[in-house]
Amino acid sequence: MYILFLYSETIEHLFFECVQVQGLWIELNGILRKKLGKSISFDSEDIIVGYKYEKLKDKVVVEINNMIIKYKWFVLKYKNTNTMLRKED
Repeated sequence: MYILFLYSETIEHLFFECVQVQGLWIELNGILRKKLGKSISFDSEDIIVGYKYEKLKDKVVVEINNMIIKYKWFVLKYKNTNTMLRKED
């Protein structure tokens, strides 16, 4: 059974509020925690517009934003399929 139109498909829902998508941002946070040694919390603006944080080096912020873009591409790639969002192996 498919439940459609349960939520309005806004950009904010598609990339941030959707329960399936939130798991991706938690996963990204875990990757960044291992890489940077600290946890980064994302809000919808960080995901939609881009992450910015003055206390990190520009190179690190660019890398974080590149990862966000890749995850957003993943969401768009799978949004119209009937599969759960999972990272490909």
